[in-house]
Amino acid sequence: MTAHSTANSSYSGVRHKWRLLAFVLLIAIAASTLTYFIVKDTLDKTTEHQALIIAEIVARQAAAGRTVYSQDVVNKLKQDGYGSDIHSDRRPGFVPLPAQFLKLMGRESSRSNADLYRYKPISKWHLEPTQGLNDNFENWAWQQLEAQDQANPSGPIDWKPVWWTEEWQGKRYFRYMRADPASSNSCVNCHNQYLRQPKIIAQLKSEGVTGIKQWKLNQLMGAISVTIPLAKIEHIAVTELRQTIVWTSTILITALIIIGGIFIANTSPSLDKQKFSRNETHDKVTGLLNLTGLELALSAALDSAKQQGLNHAFICLKLLDTYAVQDRFGMENYTRFKNDLA
Repeated sequence: MTAHSTANSSYSGVRHKWRLLAFVLLIAIAASTLTYFIVKDTLDKTTEHQALIIAEIVARQAAAGRTVYSQDVVNKLKQDGYGSDIHSDRRPGFVPLPAQFLKLMGRESSRSNADLYRYKPISKWHLEPTQGLNDNFENWAWQQLEAQDQANPSGPIDWKPVWWTEEWQGKRYFRYMRADPASSNSCVNCHNQYLRQPKIIAQLKSEGVTGIKQWKLNQLMGAISVTIPLAKIEHIAVTELRQTIVWTSTILITALIIIGGIFIANTSPSLDKQKFSRNETHDKVTGLLNLTGLELALSAALDSAKQQGLNHAFICLKLLDTYAVQDRFGMENYTRFKNDLA
């Protein structure tokens, strides 16, 4: 066995280790990429879920505020001889209609909440233009609510809100709409009366809404539309995503490197040879390979032959009297001869 063959075997072992390390890193990169998309999808769904919760709270609170206004404020004024009127600004002692109050409350809330959300009452059968269906979402969502309406409700309808996420001017928004049905007979009578006015009929007709709508209790009279900008929620989600990916990738890569290192240590022949000292693999007198060293060298040669297609030659010499070689050729020539054999 020559020194050149042993060097090739060592080189083959090094290449084997690097290939295993590269394989481990590829697995880590693939796993990190997959983790990124899984976590991102989860955060996107979480963001939408959180926006949905906020929208439902806003819509329910708006409806609750209008109910309190109608029952506690308007009814008290009616008892005092006043009440609510669509032209309350012209009539002393009268206040806006509950629908008008909801619109005013929505404007002020949207103005003063640092753009966290916006809401407004809307209806296909609106009494003023600002409460009409003004964009694709509102038209689509109203149709979804109309499909849930009933011709003759026997009681409150189990309304299902509708929503979607859209992008506008480079920003994403969560759009939500919840039904605001006719909840009392006084509400039904008031709106039916106003909708029979020629001015209101002409206004709706100019917008393509034909016919005179007359409601029944619990039918779809209006809706509350909520818009939530997602920029702040998404900023938090992106920060969480980055931290999650960094920690996940670090843990994953570290674990794979450790596993790969253990695998290499247990499978690489070149590492096996490092477990033996030179005294265990070489003859103390001649410095040539002994049986243990020969077995390791042959094992390395066979490995390199399998992996790289190398050919090796094995020459076995038997020296009967090494001292005679030293006496005849001298210590210097003997040392050279011994090194050549190694």
